[in-house]
Amino acid sequence: MSVPLPSGGETTRYQPDYTRLLFEEIRTLIKKNMREELRNELVAITEEIEGQATYDVETWEEFEQSLADGNLASAELRERRDIIAFWRENEEDRRLIKHTLELYSDSKPPATRWPTWLTALCANVASRWI
Repeated sequence: MSVPLPSGGETTRYQPDYTRLLFEEIRTLIKKNMREELRNELVAITEEIEGQATYDVETWEEFEQSLADGNLASAELRERRDIIAFWRENEEDRRLIKHTLELYSDSKPPATRWPTWLTALCANVASRWI
């Protein structure tokens, strides 16, 4: 999805509608996953991110600084580059799943039955009027 940008020329230019894209991703996750599956995935991703602590850094940005180390062989540089890409992807997935879990209940239709306590209360009130 994209939205038009104002332009002074004859051609209309567009930019992606990131908000709509985010909500479409959230909607897809809600439709395709149960809440418990999303929670389990969140735990797995968090464990993977915490596993990066073996490199003695807190964030992928800090780890990225190690690429400037002149003592690293090309194989080690490639490995670290791949770790950074995986780490960033995990953080993005974790953020998306957190948003999805926050909105999960709001996206489901309301229950078709009233809670038992409310049904009993209504029956009790109705019996007094009849």
